[in-house]
Amino acid sequence: MKSKFFFRNVLVLVGLIFLSLFVFGVIVKAQSPEEFIKTTFEPALFSKTDITNGEVFTVTLKSRGVSIQDLPRPSGGANYTFRILAKNKSSGEQQVLNSGYILNIKPFPQKKGESYETSKVVSLQFPSESQSGEYTIIEELNKIEMIKPSAPSKPSEPIKPSAPTKPSEPTKPAEPTKPTDASGPSGTSEQSKPAKPTEPLKPPEPTKPSEPSKPSEPSAPAEPSGPSGDFSLPRTREIGTIKYSSDSMPQLIPAMELKIFSFTISPASLTGGDSSVGTVILSKPAPAGGSIVWLNAPSSASLKFSLNVKVNAGETSRAFDIKTYKVKSPVKATITARLNNLSKTAVLTINPPPPPPPPLEISALALSPASIAIGESSVGTVTLSGAAPAGGLRVRLSANYPTTVFLPTYMRVEEGARLGIFNFQSKRVSVPMDVTIKAVLFKSRNTALSQKTATLRINPSLAVSALTLSPSSVTNGNSLVGTVTLSGAAPAGGQTVRLSAAPGDFVALPSIMTIKAGATSGRLNIQTKTVIFPEEVIITAKLNGSQQTALLTVNPTLNPTACPYTCRSATMERRGFRRTPNWVAKCGSDEVAENRVTCPPVTQTYSCGFLRRRECSTQVSSVCCKPKK
Repeated sequence: MKSKFFFRNVLVLVGLIFLSLFVFGVIVKAQSPEEFIKTTFEPALFSKTDITNGEVFTVTLKSRGVSIQDLPRPSGGANYTFRILAKNKSSGEQQVLNSGYILNIKPFPQKKGESYETSKVVSLQFPSESQSGEYTIIEELNKIEMIKPSAPSKPSEPIKPSAPTKPSEPTKPAEPTKPTDASGPSGTSEQSKPAKPTEPLKPPEPTKPSEPSKPSEPSAPAEPSGPSGDFSLPRTREIGTIKYSSDSMPQLIPAMELKIFSFTISPASLTGGDSSVGTVILSKPAPAGGSIVWLNAPSSASLKFSLNVKVNAGETSRAFDIKTYKVKSPVKATITARLNNLSKTAVLTINPPPPPPPPLEISALALSPASIAIGESSVGTVTLSGAAPAGGLRVRLSANYPTTVFLPTYMRVEEGARLGIFNFQSKRVSVPMDVTIKAVLFKSRNTALSQKTATLRINPSLAVSALTLSPSSVTNGNSLVGTVTLSGAAPAGGQTVRLSAAPGDFVALPSIMTIKAGATSGRLNIQTKTVIFPEEVIITAKLNGSQQTALLTVNPTLNPTACPYTCRSATMERRGFRRTPNWVAKCGSDEVAENRVTCPPVTQTYSCGFLRRRECSTQVSSVCCKPKK
């Protein structure tokens, strides 16, 4: 039996431990709303900064919060609990000027980008024991309480009728009193008569049972506050400096009349159909029961708002929504807020909707460079009149001579960009060509919304268009100038041209010449060699399959008559049985006959007579032979 109770107690203890861990986990996971809200503060506005003993003054605190990320869970609002402190700059003494006030933010921003604005007038007073001196005023945040979204409460159970009470028993009559003896200084007196007994009291009638009460109607949705962690609290910030004097007491000042301290509208200018928020701030907290602020506008056809708003007791401000309608021209609506026959005004400007933006179109198409040679590349740039919409924009490209360029069919301008680029390359052409590149933006599948064109010049490959020699006839040993002309300007780095001479024995020239970048022609020097006879030399310039030639004549200093080379005398060919021999003059296989000069005849001997037993001689011709090159 004991073990059974012990086991049950252990289970209860384990359950309590798990429950504690669960509650601790929930508390640890509590997150501060400041992790989701970025708050900015306006400078604090004090009603006065020189304070004397017992004097009451106020400070107006304004702030604005913007949600930097979505809240993880919905919230019905938030209550921030503050107090105001004062710290003496000399002694470090710290006093409480306001022991605590609550700033309610409702509705609370739920989504990223949503915001709120607050304004609070707080009454302050130095304690009588405060020392004179300069004080730093500090706002201390002590508690942040998130308000859960409201949910309707359940109806209460009907009250059961009470049981009837039992009648009380009648009281018994009192016994008659006995007569008393006469007393007096002298003589006797008559005895007093006995009193009559009182009648018994009637018992009260039993009470009827009460009617059962009806169940109460469901109450208005409550706003239970959610769990609030300390979130590294308290948290402080300095809001100003006050000079305090404890020497003199202020004169009694009549109580300030409750009035509207300020009335603002934000935004103060908007497009018809949008909403704005009006904020009324009182000069001091509203009294018990709250304060009603009446609102009106002379002409409310273009806007709508409540006729009045209530500032709850103890609060100093209240915001209300202003709905506007579309207008054709700007409207300035003056809204008046009135309290205790005192009023404040604010102006709301309602603007017509802006005109629709012009349709997006192509504003420019540029090519860089706009002139290229065969096989070179260029870059096209498409400029839009505005930023490309979500998803980007597709532009169609085409060329009037599609066989001359490698061009993409489409190019894309990225979302939010105004420029888009595309690359393309030229193909082979035989003559210079002007190609029109077109960029088209379509409104629909077959309807062009906008288009632009640009011209591209495609030059064929550079060629040698001319070769000239100056002079074209020179005496051997002298030099001359050759000029090579291209079909276009030489590219960056220059253009090389190959040179040759045929025959090459009579001139000296480079095998390659370079024409400078941007130039269309170049010069070269040609040096002639010694010749015996006038020689014709063909000079050739070649580039990219093209070539040009020029004829050069190299003349000797003197024209010789005798053979400067080798004279070969005629030799006898085989004659068989013929009696007269056949003499032939010819050069060797590695020689060539030079017929412009003669060689002297030569005497040759040969066998002759009967049976060729005799020796005969004869004069034969000779030929001038020069070596082959």
